[in-house]
Amino acid sequence: GISNGPKSFWADEMVRTAFAFRLTGEGRYADFARQSLLNATKLPAWVTDIPDAPQAQEPLKHMAASFLVFGVATAFDWLHDELSADDRKAVVGAVADKWLRPVLAQHAAA
Repeated sequence: GISNGPKSFWADEMVRTAFAFRLTGEGRYADFARQSLLNATKLPAWVTDIPDAPQAQEPLKHMAASFLVFGVATAFDWLHDELSADDRKAVVGAVADKWLRPVLAQHAAA
């Protein structure tokens, strides 16, 4: 299932297991990293508002999302040949819909 842990945990988990796969070639690491990657695509939002946070904490939501995007991008690259076309489409769509478009919209509104 999808963990409620911080986004940085997701990034770390994806990168560690994708790296283990790249070093060892063991499918169990690729399978785990792939599932973590696909689970991240199912999170409802990557850039989220911090309720009742002072304006000074506004960058924190972008930093958390950036950690997740780094993990997704790294795992996507290292697992590319292990991912199906549908997997790749889901990841690219999630990056566009859950990170790139929200960030661009926030900057356009500023």
